[in-house]
Order: sequence, then structure tokens, then C-alpha cells
Amino acid sequence: MKIWNLKFASHKKPDDIFNFIINGTKTIETRTRNPNDGENDYSNVKAGDILKIKSMDTGREVQKIVTYNHIYDTVEELIKNEDVTKISPGIN
Repeated sequence: MKIWNLKFASHKKPDDIFNFIINGTKTIETRTRNPNDGENDYSNVKAGDILKIKSMDTGREVQKIVTYNHIYDTVEELIKNEDVTKISPGIN
């Protein structure tokens, strides 16, 4: 098990995205792969790992357990296979 530190800024008002994570509306997180940086290569995230999520607005933190990691080669592939409302709830 590994702990991954993620930071979130707001979209329109302080902690809006962070609150979506807290209340379970945002259940899918997306990050780009970075194969040149093993420490931060999100393709290495595994089920059971912990995401330590911090709000850049207020400093609040929450931890979530990873249930799966799907790796996509393109954004189009991601959108075809995942529910976009769980990635970006409330954002058109």
C-alpha cells in the first residue's frame, strides 16, 4: 500500500471540488501518467492505495482508498469508458 498526495483547487467557489469528493459525488479522479517520475507516475496507483486529498483553498484533508485504476491512452478513451459526471460533477 502506498499513500498518494493529491491537491485540489476550487472551480468556482472555495472547496467546491473538495466537497464533491467528501459527499461522494466525485468518485473518479484523473491524473496524467508521468513515466519519467516513478514517485509521481499515477499509472502505478493500485487498488488499496490511499489518496490523501488536500484542499488548496482551506487546507482541509481527507483520505480515500483506491478501488481501481484504469489506464487510458487518450482523453477520448476515458470519456467513452467512464461516467464524466463522476469525474467533474456540476461542471459542464
